[in-house]
Amino acid sequence: MTAPRLVAPRLEDPASAQAAPHDSPDPLDPPVLAAIRCIFGVGAEPGASPDGDGLRPVYRVELPVNAPGSLDADGEHEFDAAGLLDVLQTRARGRAWAMRLELDVVQ
Repeated sequence: MTAPRLVAPRLEDPASAQAAPHDSPDPLDPPVLAAIRCIFGVGAEPGASPDGDGLRPVYRVELPVNAPGSLDADGEHEFDAAGLLDVLQTRARGRAWAMRLELDVVQ
């Protein structure tokens, strides 16, 4: 499976004396990370490896970013996705578990 890719060309630094004029007079806003999602799932069949299209989602944890109340008082998310995956893989012996990381990016 080939995942679609977003490729954005790099713009020259407008502060640089060697910067070429751009086709657009308006500067582009940089992409903004809107949310982080951790999808925990199992393989499609009991013996199957949970990867690519074979991952069947079971749990979803979404962490909003830059939203009121999305961070703790210290400004940090304290969600241990790797620890949760380890617990699932250790305790659930009937099927293999994996995690997929998804990012919502607004451009």
